[in-house]
Amino acid sequence: MDTVLDFENSVSLDGFFPSSQISARNRAKIINDPIYGHIEMDEYVVNVIDTDHFQRLRDCKQLGMSDRVFPGATHTRFEHSVGVAHLSGKQVTHLFHKQRGEIFESEEDYKSKKKIVELAGLVHDLGHGPLGHVFDLAFLRNALTESVQSGTPEVHHEKRSVMLLRHLIDKKGLDLSREEEIAIGELVMGHGSVFKEEPFMYQIVANEKNSLDVDKFDYIQRDTRNLNVRWGFDPDRLINASRVLGGELCYHRREVYTVYDMFTTRFKLHKVIYNHRTVKAVELMAVDALLAADSVLKISESITEPERFLELSDSILYVIERSKDPKLAKAKQILSRISCRDLYKFVDEVLIPPGVEQIKESEIASCQEDGLPPIDASDLSVYLIKANHGMGTRNPVENVDFYKTIEDVEPFRIQLSDISYVMPEIFEERLLRVYSKVQGKEESIKKAFRRCLHRRGITRETERSRKRHLSAIAE
Repeated sequence: MDTVLDFENSVSLDGFFPSSQISARNRAKIINDPIYGHIEMDEYVVNVIDTDHFQRLRDCKQLGMSDRVFPGATHTRFEHSVGVAHLSGKQVTHLFHKQRGEIFESEEDYKSKKKIVELAGLVHDLGHGPLGHVFDLAFLRNALTESVQSGTPEVHHEKRSVMLLRHLIDKKGLDLSREEEIAIGELVMGHGSVFKEEPFMYQIVANEKNSLDVDKFDYIQRDTRNLNVRWGFDPDRLINASRVLGGELCYHRREVYTVYDMFTTRFKLHKVIYNHRTVKAVELMAVDALLAADSVLKISESITEPERFLELSDSILYVIERSKDPKLAKAKQILSRISCRDLYKFVDEVLIPPGVEQIKESEIASCQEDGLPPIDASDLSVYLIKANHGMGTRNPVENVDFYKTIEDVEPFRIQLSDISYVMPEIFEERLLRVYSKVQGKEESIKKAFRRCLHRRGITRETERSRKRHLSAIAE
């Protein structure tokens, strides 16, 4: 997957890289990344990469079960995390060369911040479980009670990343101070107090302010490349056009369309790829398999225990498939259905207005009609899909700071009306989708679903009018 040139082995790179790119550090490495080409990883980055905590990410696919529909979607969180570390360092280095005396006290200050940001980029996904985001959004939400979820921060993968970082430092004896560990953890979470006078530091890896960060820069490029879709934007333009004003990360005004391109591409990936009807059917089945196996394998209990969580990756599906334990028979049967392409059947979907609460399977089952095959809640699966530009219903660009010239001392915001009249006015789409788990009950479930929607006041006309509105915006 990755070609590594290790300076420890006295590999000669004369004439291959400029001398300025070659370091004498013992464990610095050059990785041949499919997106960025040959990138140098500093020793402190390599020290984290060469741990079982990080190597586990080789067995966590970036797009979960999407490869069952899109064969190229086999890339992992390992290479994504390496890419985010690279872009994080590239962003800080650009700011240093552009504003050397303005935002960095010295070269040592720059190196210290670069180290923290790069490591934050590297470990930001350490806490991801199997199946990608549906592990948190579907499995844990169903495996744990609401009270347990509210009292367990580790239901969020970012919190688990910080947990594993702490465990990694303790177990491997990495040369990182407690202050550096706290700073890295804050950058992973996207907020904190270490850099309260330098908020731009929180806007590089996980940007809570406007969702414009190098995490998305990398996964959008990596996903589109591996999926072979011709969408994208130019992240180099954004990095090269960035600077810090008033402590905030800003971009040149001319790049506002590049910013919109990024958010639009993200929306398209969610709409067309990540939430593809068949992809979601496979994911829901895999989640059901994990739920069926949870009482035996105690998967949900592992999220607060680093040693146990390190054993949890996509391979858990193979563990279930090969198990001889009769208690795992139901989980094995579901996974066998996936292999044999006996998938949950798509029944219906409807765009729902903001503010409508999630409809549960039991509510739909209670709306079944007479004269059709009977159904109960276990016969169907309902999933609420949210596709947006990164900040829910809000336009993230309205929170992006811009500048016009290098003489500017204060950033400014750009309103939608100042850019173009041909821009979206709605920034989140909420789609309620229903699947049948049992063959032959699709019509019963569809009728019950439509009846349930009618009771909720969501009619076909509501759906059609919203679709016309969205279509008009898209045109």
